[in-house]
Amino acid sequence: MEAVAERDIDLIILEELIVSQEFSRWFYLENHLVSPTEGKTKAFHSVSDAELSESNIVVLCDNGHAILIGNKIDTTVQADQALRYILRGEKLLCLAPAILFEKLR
Repeated sequence: MEAVAERDIDLIILEELIVSQEFSRWFYLENHLVSPTEGKTKAFHSVSDAELSESNIVVLCDNGHAILIGNKIDTTVQADQALRYILRGEKLLCLAPAILFEKLR
């Protein structure tokens, strides 16, 4: 392999969060997060918002939490990026939480 692209890392993390209980437990513990119920998460790649830019990975958990992940392998940190992540997370959880999380049960 000549190079590793941002998308490669995204897809590995996305897959491991969904299929590996060991990786998921480690990830949640390392990031001081409450683990969702096993098998009760949905994960999405490259979720865009016209106003607030993109999240590389979005994980919706049955415990009412959403995790937005961005990596910066190919780009630099952008102005107000952290704020936009917070706003995207709030928007995601406010749009239709009942619909989003009902599908996880």
